[in-house]
Order: sequence, then structure tokens, then C-alpha cells
Amino acid sequence: MRRPSKRILVEEPKIGVVVLNYNGKEWLPALFNSLQRDTYPNKKIYLLDNCSTDGSVQFSLEHYPDISVIRMPRNAGYPAAYNVSMPKAFEEGCDYVIWSNNDVIVELGCLERLVRAGESDPLI
Repeated sequence: MRRPSKRILVEEPKIGVVVLNYNGKEWLPALFNSLQRDTYPNKKIYLLDNCSTDGSVQFSLEHYPDISVIRMPRNAGYPAAYNVSMPKAFEEGCDYVIWSNNDVIVELGCLERLVRAGESDPLI
């Protein structure tokens, strides 16, 4: 989803990648590593944790300190959790927000292709 904007493009639009997680610690390294390998320069990665009990948050904070953690006060399910994260990402300057499940691996160049598609037409 894109934040409405009338900005002059002086740098790459900022992408917020929000990873919804519930007890998915075993999958997080592959996803986070793929996001870090992606060469898109202006991205912010969020772990949106839905009250995990498997140490996902602690693991992420220890091994991926650049990732921001958003902790839900209770497991609110899929759509409610993402709805909580969207305003935070936009407040932190993200122009686009991408939702990701925790068991995804991002293909190299994916983020740039998504931004180019979004920037290609103001109706997108």
C-alpha cells in the first residue's frame, strides 16, 4: 500500500517491509537474510509479532538489530495486526508498505521491481 504523497523524488522511495510473525522463529533467518541481501537501498524491516512464545522477538533483536519490532499486546490475527503496523511505518517515513509472511524468501531485486511498478502510474 502506498502513502499519498506529492513529493519530489530526490531519493529512492522508502519501503517498509512488515513481517507478520507468530511462533515463526525457524523461518525468520531465511527471510531476514534475503531482505538484507536485496540491494534496494531505502528499506525498513519490521517484525510484527503476534504474541509469539517461541523466542522469535528475542532472536530477532539479538541477530538482526536493524529490524524494528512491533509487539502486539494480544494475538489479534492477520488483518488486525497489519492494520496496527501500517500507520507506524508511514509515520516513520515509508512511502510504501509491503506485507510479508514470515515463511517468505525475497528474490533479489524484488523490492526495486515493486517500487518501479508503484511509481509507474499514480493510480497504483
